[in-house]
Amino acid sequence: FDEGGADLSGLLNAGSKDAMQVYKFQFDPNNIPSAITVGLTVASNIVQVNGQPPKTATLFKQIPLKKNSDVNAGSVQIKNLYVHNITVTTAIVSFDTANVSGPDLSTATVSYGASLPYSSTGTDGLLSTHHDVLLTNLTQNTVYNYKVDVKDSPFGNLGSSSNATFKTQATGSIVMSLTGTSYSRNGLVVTMSYKITNASVSDALNCSFGNFAANNGATFGGTVGVTPSTILGGQTAVVTVKWNLTSFPFGSGTGTNKLGWTFKANWKNSLNNTFSKTYSGASFIN
Repeated sequence: FDEGGADLSGLLNAGSKDAMQVYKFQFDPNNIPSAITVGLTVASNIVQVNGQPPKTATLFKQIPLKKNSDVNAGSVQIKNLYVHNITVTTAIVSFDTANVSGPDLSTATVSYGASLPYSSTGTDGLLSTHHDVLLTNLTQNTVYNYKVDVKDSPFGNLGSSSNATFKTQATGSIVMSLTGTSYSRNGLVVTMSYKITNASVSDALNCSFGNFAANNGATFGGTVGVTPSTILGGQTAVVTVKWNLTSFPFGSGTGTNKLGWTFKANWKNSLNNTFSKTYSGASFIN
């Protein structure tokens, strides 16, 4: 490798007190030497000094080489940090890790709590450049503090975010309303359907129905339709049952063929609070 010539062209600017020349070397990535030796020849640009030709000197410097993967690029940077999928009890913190050279394989810990100091942690122990950390056991309608700490490999460089906050969703009261009934009769068997609507925005979980009873000697003949175990906010479930009559027509006076009935609904919300409600009414059977 020889960048200069006999006339000193291509070298540092003659006559300058301080100057710099940048050279680039390229190597076969499969055959990188452990070091290279660079020689620098310095010559005076004065033609003669006291009748003597200009003096020159050559300096040699050995420079060790490392592959990019072996170079410690310093502290880890946390990028694209945000909180999403926030519910009443959980949230996900997502972010990327990088250094000055690009994406950086790291493990991650998210510390969080409703107050400082933090009371809980969520971790991602897998080496990755992208992390999704689940935060659990949160309280509804609450502001949480959180902070991210990361550690890369193989150098063990650290990185941290500043404290930030997010707020969990609120769970309102679940309103389960009886919004309609319909029936059909086949002899002494009445098949009746009850529409139950979740009038709130929250989900009614693990719904079940029981304690069916009727008047005028009618007996509960079993459930025909199975309601979903979860009734989403604003959605309706249909509970279909059979009533067995002892006779038809039945009753007397204003109560002729009037079937009174009652049943109970049980459910819980996402905070595992349990609720129940008893529904009752009467239907004239033809």
